[in-house]
Amino acid sequence: MSCLSLIRRLSECDADCNLALNLTPNNLEADLNRGLAHYKQEEYQAASADLEKAALYFGDRGETTAYNKTLDALNNLRQQLPYFSEIALI
Repeated sequence: MSCLSLIRRLSECDADCNLALNLTPNNLEADLNRGLAHYKQEEYQAASADLEKAALYFGDRGETTAYNKTLDALNNLRQQLPYFSEIALI
């Protein structure tokens, strides 16, 4: 898959998730998928916000496995944020 193709697919994913969230604001899968798409596009702040929202919903619904996996992804992302902030200052 070419880089351009991947960028288009991630942009389409983002648009699809936005539409789903406009129709159903508490759509867990849309928040999770949009967060992952943001992460792959190196939009780390947006990814963090979406993953945090998904984790809260999973926790509230008692979906322990999904909650733990989303928290793991969120924690991994947050560990990377200071590194990327340092690069931006160079």
